[in-house]
Amino acid sequence: MEIKVLEDGGVSFQGEYEGTDIETSGFYYSTTEDFQNENAIEVSAEPERIFTSIINTGLFYNQEYFVRAFIETSSGEKIESPEKSFVSLGSKAPKIRSINNSHLGDTVTIIGENFGASDFTGVKVHFDEARSKILRSNDTLVECIVPVDFQISNPPVRLRVYDKEVIYNDFKLLTPVISEASISNFSLGDTLKIYGDHFDTAVERTKIIIDNKPLEILSTSRNSLQFILPLDASKSKLEFSLWAQNQEVKVDYIGKLNKPLIESVGGNLRTYDTIVIKGDNFSPLKQANKVYFDEHRAEVLSASPKELIVLSPIGPYKDATFEVTYNLMDYEVYPNEKTIFQDAWLFKAETDYEFYGNTDQYFTKNGKLYIVQKNYGEHQLSFLEFDPEKLQFEKFQMPLPATHLADVSFQVAQEKDYGPVYLFFNSEKENFYELRLESRSYSSLKDYPAITSNGPEVFISDKKVFVTGGWVDYSSHTDTTADEIRELWAYDMSLDDWIQKADHPEAYLRSGDVVFQKGNDTYITYGLNTTGGVSFWRYSSSLDSWSNLNSHHSARFGKAFFMHNGFGYAYFSDPVNATPSNFAHRYDLEKNTWNSITPLNNRYYTYFTFPRNYTAFKVNGKIFIAIYSNSKLKFFEADTEKI
Repeated sequence: MEIKVLEDGGVSFQGEYEGTDIETSGFYYSTTEDFQNENAIEVSAEPERIFTSIINTGLFYNQEYFVRAFIETSSGEKIESPEKSFVSLGSKAPKIRSINNSHLGDTVTIIGENFGASDFTGVKVHFDEARSKILRSNDTLVECIVPVDFQISNPPVRLRVYDKEVIYNDFKLLTPVISEASISNFSLGDTLKIYGDHFDTAVERTKIIIDNKPLEILSTSRNSLQFILPLDASKSKLEFSLWAQNQEVKVDYIGKLNKPLIESVGGNLRTYDTIVIKGDNFSPLKQANKVYFDEHRAEVLSASPKELIVLSPIGPYKDATFEVTYNLMDYEVYPNEKTIFQDAWLFKAETDYEFYGNTDQYFTKNGKLYIVQKNYGEHQLSFLEFDPEKLQFEKFQMPLPATHLADVSFQVAQEKDYGPVYLFFNSEKENFYELRLESRSYSSLKDYPAITSNGPEVFISDKKVFVTGGWVDYSSHTDTTADEIRELWAYDMSLDDWIQKADHPEAYLRSGDVVFQKGNDTYITYGLNTTGGVSFWRYSSSLDSWSNLNSHHSARFGKAFFMHNGFGYAYFSDPVNATPSNFAHRYDLEKNTWNSITPLNNRYYTYFTFPRNYTAFKVNGKIFIAIYSNSKLKFFEADTEKI
């Protein structure tokens, strides 16, 4: 017997028998010299006079093996050669010819050679770094399971037999293919099923991503995948990426989400009110729906596929006819019907800068409104000019007529848009002036002769300026009585002199507002300075007499009063009671009755959130209410047909 150790692994045995009667032949080899134990391996050879066998696998590097050749004759005699030994250089390296491409978790067959014995002792297979479970093997194939815990689609496959290894780089997981969807019309939130091939069977290893957000997957199999469409998609065209089989597949187009439809917009539409928009294919996610009234975005209060409830923006608007625009994804939808606000008052303009102070001292001149303010302690008056045609604002300042007027209150009086403007200051001297707007100057007039007070009623009637009422600070006027405060004085413009008129019938300190004027009649509502108690009086300058009328609800606050079509209007006049139904009233001068009417706007009559400063005025035939809100001055214009 001869032994030849092969340099690239394996060993060659050759035996020679001089006789001719050979029935079988072969070799025994073992790591021990005891060939009778179970460690001995028998290798058959062709029963020729010279017989050979090559061992390529199952050999350990640097291991000593013992070998004998044997034959059996036809008569049953067994003849063995003397024992020899060799030191192995190990087995031959395994070779891989092919591996079928497959899915994660599939069973694959590795075809090649030098894989070892059928009990796959010493055989290991890894896909990338993940170890595979081997099901069976022989010298030319290994059957194993593709592991699921690696992250690439074309992992290197490493097959190791004892100390010899081969790497196969042509294996690849099968690429998912999408062929069709279960429905042709898609809506947000729909359940969609797509069909194709080579999907993953595990939901946890599968992702569908739209707008960089993963969707909820309900089920998956090799040829179908079911998932829920998003509620907040940014595009109507269904473009998404599928992550399966450790690879990303981009799907450029499989369908388009249904276009939203607006069937109707509310009923009696008002600004800053809840409006119901009915239609179809809206997003049930509030924040995904964008609704605009002109360029103003509405707040979506609730949403469903067929209905949106929105809070209509307060404005400002150019007119009552407005355009509703609905945006969802890349869709822009408009209602078919014309949309018109039913508001009697429409928000038209606001200052683009912060506004401060009261709004109740004002006058009109040359078709413009001028609100007069002053910061106490400063020696100047601030003017806000409002142009109702251009809806524009300007500011300017004028120094006070005298420095001692810096810390006292003042009142503005004017009869008509074209009439002179008078300033009355709560000062014991130098307290009465005419304002000349064109020259930005003052004309000093004769001082008011009686006791001055805070918040007196100053009005013009029959070419005279009347002053009465108000309240005083008892800490500095300890000797002042209610009887003195109820005195009425009139300034005669032609005489430049004051004339005392009929005292007010009520003898108590009071605050009040001149609310309406018709001819020589002036209507004044009074309230106690601290309680909000009320009374309502008419003063006739031609008769110099007072008449008690039906009380208005409150006079503690409220400057938004005006006349229109023979009726008197009062807005924001009952914050003491703070019930929405008491925030707007109409007075019938002929019947001497007050009636509640629709308030200015829902935004401005909620409980105890009414604005503190507001005023109504007429200019160029238009009626406005100015409101101080959120550090801005907002102007609402009346639809004179609706009030």
